[in-house]
Amino acid sequence: MYNKLSKMQWFFIASIFMLLSCTHKNGIKGKARDEVKSFVEFNLKDVPFSYAGSGLAVLNHKRFEGLVLMDIRNSAFGSNSAILEFFHTVNGDTLTPSAIANPSHATLMHESSVLGEMSYETDKVFRIKGNSENLIFGLDHNLLANGTLTVESTKNGSYHIQKVDNTYGTSRFILSAIHGKLTFDKKASQFTPKQGSGNYFDIRITETDSNWKNYDVTKSFQECIDASAEEFQNWLLKMPTLPEKYSNSRQLASYALWSNIINKGGNYKRDGNILMSKNILHYVWSWDNCFTAMACSYNLPELALNQLKVIFDYQKENGELPDVVCNSHLIWAHVKPPIHGWTLRKMMKNSDLSDAQLQEMYTSLEKWTNYWLDHRDSNNNGLPEYHNGNDCMDNGTEFDVNGVIDTYGHFESANLYAYLVLQLDLLHDLAKKFNKPEEAKKWQEKSDKLLDLMIEKTWNGERFITTEIDKNTVNEKSQSLLAYHPIILGKKLPIEIRTQLINDLKTEGYLTEWGLASENLKSPFFNEDGYWRGPIWAPSTMIVVDGLNACGEHEFAKEIAQRYIDLCVKSGFRENFNPITGEGLRDASFSWTASVFLILGNEYLMD
Repeated sequence: MYNKLSKMQWFFIASIFMLLSCTHKNGIKGKARDEVKSFVEFNLKDVPFSYAGSGLAVLNHKRFEGLVLMDIRNSAFGSNSAILEFFHTVNGDTLTPSAIANPSHATLMHESSVLGEMSYETDKVFRIKGNSENLIFGLDHNLLANGTLTVESTKNGSYHIQKVDNTYGTSRFILSAIHGKLTFDKKASQFTPKQGSGNYFDIRITETDSNWKNYDVTKSFQECIDASAEEFQNWLLKMPTLPEKYSNSRQLASYALWSNIINKGGNYKRDGNILMSKNILHYVWSWDNCFTAMACSYNLPELALNQLKVIFDYQKENGELPDVVCNSHLIWAHVKPPIHGWTLRKMMKNSDLSDAQLQEMYTSLEKWTNYWLDHRDSNNNGLPEYHNGNDCMDNGTEFDVNGVIDTYGHFESANLYAYLVLQLDLLHDLAKKFNKPEEAKKWQEKSDKLLDLMIEKTWNGERFITTEIDKNTVNEKSQSLLAYHPIILGKKLPIEIRTQLINDLKTEGYLTEWGLASENLKSPFFNEDGYWRGPIWAPSTMIVVDGLNACGEHEFAKEIAQRYIDLCVKSGFRENFNPITGEGLRDASFSWTASVFLILGNEYLMD
């Protein structure tokens, strides 16, 4: 199998690669339909190859200049935390193999020759099988030289690799040969697998602990592939259903969520935490997780609720939430918008949560809401404040002060109040459910008061504005889509405001062929690759679409949803997208992008 193949032989192998066992799709809207006849393939330059729960991922991202096995658990996002780099030699030249994968396994190639295959035995055990003795596993010379990375051989022929990072923790891995042998050239900083009987090798890379615990071999390599295929198919059954023509993209979106899961360890207190990516941004941010929670809530309510809990696990007594949770530490420099009440209400529509679960969330949301009302209102005027753009839309133009980006200040912003009004409304409804009439009355009064103040202080007659109250400044030139996020309130907004927002969204330069630009194309600040200053984003798309639908604008909401779906089909599940060309930008295989694709496709294209 691993020798030079004819075109006909390669066609046959490629066909077998695609024909895995069949299963039925579960409909969330609509009935179960056609069988899944094959898994979709992807290139590791675009999508990392990982496994649900694993702290490992294989990728060929341009940032890391090679095909690498990454340590996701103990590393800074965006850093090169490669454990091994895979390369091979041809006539003395060192080359990076090409790599094509599906959810069950990856294939390493040189032209039409297969060098090896990769799969996962478990979330902690990675396997690679092949017969090319030109395939090499390289280590980082610099890390070995400075002692950050160490390699020790053992009596049984395996190797212990330890990587120490004083900030992000210590990672330990065991390299061993199940079949064949593994040699280490210390001078060249590389391992070479050698064939055993049958002319193949089978190498195991195990994520371990300080006791160097290894695990018994439980599967043949083919059994690893088969088990991974079954695991993913079971996951796919539980993901939101889309029309059949989106089958491949639905698989990739579902794979993005499944493969971005990391299990318990470090700051992650339970299994099943969906990272934003295993490419670059491999942490959990405290509003990104809301979208993954909603996508899982249709058929996986416990897992969905856990996506919220991973952040609420670290809620302070005053109600504050961390900006970011990662394996080794928490980031408190900023907060994120309080969309959690809106999120929980949508989750409640999709699945039955127990009274105990809702009671727990009621307590957490009460503290989170009071944090904003009691601790983020510096002038005590009843309107809480963001402290800078990183509390919301990073470099969004509403947070510019005198042309300076990312200025610290106190920003009164209508979108913040819209989210809080919805959160207060949910608290009111839950208090009624739990027979707490006085609390219910309190929440309703707070909601009504905040909505009135929001309209009085932030609606200028044409649009909602964001004011930096210390300097009493408004970026008058800003044409950020953020000013339209309050449409999430639906018919709670006065009819004249709703009408203005809807008309602007239809006619004033936000809607492109691919969806809603984060900054109006007519704006002097517009930049098609300007992060929140132009590109299309999943969260703002879903917030606006949901608001339009709540206003009774179902067809317009559906039109935007359709454009977003088409965008993802074209360019995958990038962090954001060029609003003019539809090109994918930044991180690939991004969880909230995939989540919104699944949610909008199911809720707007299945009727």
